[in-house]
Amino acid sequence: MKIAIDVDDVLADFNNHFAQFINTHFGYSVSSQEFFSFRYEESLGCTTKKAYEMVDTFFASPDFAEIAPLIGAVEGVEELKKHHELIVITARQERIAQETLDFLTRHFGVFYSEVVFTGQSREPESRKTKAQACKERGVDYLIEDHFDYAKQCADLGIKVLMIDVPWNQHAKELPPEIRRVTGWQEIVAILNSAQ
Repeated sequence: MKIAIDVDDVLADFNNHFAQFINTHFGYSVSSQEFFSFRYEESLGCTTKKAYEMVDTFFASPDFAEIAPLIGAVEGVEELKKHHELIVITARQERIAQETLDFLTRHFGVFYSEVVFTGQSREPESRKTKAQACKERGVDYLIEDHFDYAKQCADLGIKVLMIDVPWNQHAKELPPEIRRVTGWQEIVAILNSAQ
């Protein structure tokens, strides 16, 4: 099968590291478990401009390069690559492409046949969506944490394993193509039994 994998909060433990960063550098006192929305301005009670400023400052800091893999991701990728074609499809922007590739290589090696940067996280109207990228590449499954991206894929008939996190809890009724999962061990079990 062809499986697309998101980066932030699927491969990379982004929100935990971002929360630590804004606590230290912007005076917050939050954990990633308090991010009830994918939009930081909603979870943090700040403006969109301020949220972008904090994210951009994080990207430019040495802390960004220190993001660890999500628990179980390294082992999960190692297992999946034995039986499946893996590609990375991220909403990250091209401007942090090198940092993203460095993260992937440092922690996972080159396990993917392609890395696609949609830029959808910051430029939703100007780029292809993850769903379009998955459809064009014949993806069977997407591993994702963002409900909107998962729903767009589901609408095109692409199956999604959506990691259960606070920022996707608003989605109570899921289409049949979306299945909530608790982590990488469950992801591997489902995908290896689906082949």
